[in-house]
Amino acid sequence: RYRLFKEASASEQWLEILEGLPEYTGMRLAGYKPYECAEIIHQKSAKMNSFVRSFAYLTGPAYGLLLDEAKPMWRKELTLKSHLDLILKSSQRKPNVVSLIRARKHTFRYEGATIMLEEQLRAKSRRMAIKSFKKDLIEGPVLWFPKGKCMVTFDPQTQIPLDRDRFVFPEAQVIGAFGRLKTTSGLLIVRKTWQPCVKAPLETVSGREIEGPGWSLILNEGWQIVPGDRKGDFWIQHRE
Repeated sequence: RYRLFKEASASEQWLEILEGLPEYTGMRLAGYKPYECAEIIHQKSAKMNSFVRSFAYLTGPAYGLLLDEAKPMWRKELTLKSHLDLILKSSQRKPNVVSLIRARKHTFRYEGATIMLEEQLRAKSRRMAIKSFKKDLIEGPVLWFPKGKCMVTFDPQTQIPLDRDRFVFPEAQVIGAFGRLKTTSGLLIVRKTWQPCVKAPLETVSGREIEGPGWSLILNEGWQIVPGDRKGDFWIQHRE
């Protein structure tokens, strides 16, 4: 898989270290036996709709259990840059040679056909969502939040990258000095500034409790919505 997707190794490695290993540690500290951990991992995987950003909660403990058996002192060589798969591979006296053809032959053991179909449907749905969010939140008018510290609550499994600079959470909540917003119609975030925006209100609005297309906003005292630089855009701004 890493041969097909060159960037996957680096992007997945840090999730396995930062999310997967704490999951493994929790299981071990709870006193679960290896077979009990394996059952927990299996049960969790069956409940997941997607492995996007959540796979490490499965692979981290799985690698940890395999390494406990194959290389008991493996934790002493861990760093933030460690690759659990490479540590496990180094513990094998005769590493297996993996080929794409051989990997495909083994997919039936892991419901490969079902997974492929699910991923194809998910990819189609994702393309449609990206097209829709680009139309609404990039090409169309938006309501921008003020730059600065905002606390954003979201489900990380639902994150949809639009390009290198922007991504969307379909549902989210934003809390800041301006007030509070809840949306079910998409929240776009600019990576560098972490500045969010939502679809613009359909007309000029006033007051502190405001309803927009798929979102609701409660402004704190002293804040208001004003027209933006681009036609149809708005900003949340503090009154001078």
